[in-house]
Amino acid sequence: MKVNWQHLAIAAGVLALFFMLLSSRQEVEMPKKPNLPAPKLQWYLINRATNQASSAYTELPGAPVSSSGRPYFIGGVAVHPKVPGGDHLDPIIPFGTVIMLENPKSITIQGQKLNAFTVIDTGDADWSRFGDSPYWVDFYFGTSNYWNNREARNYGIRKIDYYWYEPFE
Repeated sequence: MKVNWQHLAIAAGVLALFFMLLSSRQEVEMPKKPNLPAPKLQWYLINRATNQASSAYTELPGAPVSSSGRPYFIGGVAVHPKVPGGDHLDPIIPFGTVIMLENPKSITIQGQKLNAFTVIDTGDADWSRFGDSPYWVDFYFGTSNYWNNREARNYGIRKIDYYWYEPFE
């Protein structure tokens, strides 16, 4: 049997390379699970307002932003300040709170049936129009134009029931 020195040299080179790689291998530590703090539980209070007056409003194109600093949008509502004649930046229901209708189940605004609304504005600052309804809401019906104004006027003043959640502190 004839020895093929060329194949033997290649095999010896491959073995030498394998042992060099094996001896230079570094131990890699497995990543550890991060030590995260336990999640903080948050409790919420459910608040319910029943038999409260509601109305509808529109705003002129280019009107300043709402009391919350957010632009007006369909699905936004205005509420009373916390106290009659109080600060318009301190609403009775906090800005950003979502209220959900119970009765009626929904309201149609510009062809959209909505049942959840976000508090973005304050109105009736001295509670003169709706003093018997401390949790009155005013639904935003869109930019002032013939159709939106007519829809808001036709809405009139209606009694509604709704609820919302607030974080318990």
